[in-house]
Amino acid sequence: RQRIAKLEEASKRGLRIELVSQFCFEAAPIISFARHMRSSGAIVPSYRVGLAGPANSATLLKYAMMCGVGASIRALRERQSLAKTLLSGPTPEDLIETLALARHAEPNLGIDGLHFFTFGSLAMTATMIADIQNRIR
Repeated sequence: RQRIAKLEEASKRGLRIELVSQFCFEAAPIISFARHMRSSGAIVPSYRVGLAGPANSATLLKYAMMCGVGASIRALRERQSLAKTLLSGPTPEDLIETLALARHAEPNLGIDGLHFFTFGSLAMTATMIADIQNRIR
């Protein structure tokens, strides 16, 4: 409820609101969050889904530590099978396709686009996006 109150207050003050998720590796939690926000009455004109650009596991771990998720990283070290599952999960193409299908089926989700976290590799991320665009055309 506190999130909704913040959104309402920002709207009353005339602020343009855009939400950007943290980078994710699966679509279901993002779609679930969008549904929850809508069912709670949140009206957000733009909701961008964060996706990880191309990065190896060492780079992801480095950024995770910088972002303060050390406890989560320690848990993954203790449960290496879970870490392997996360790192070998759906490709960005799979995520994008699932999100696009959800957006088409439920336009009121408010999913407005994607935000790529480049992890210092802007050129590689731009190349990945261009490759994805070429494959889906």
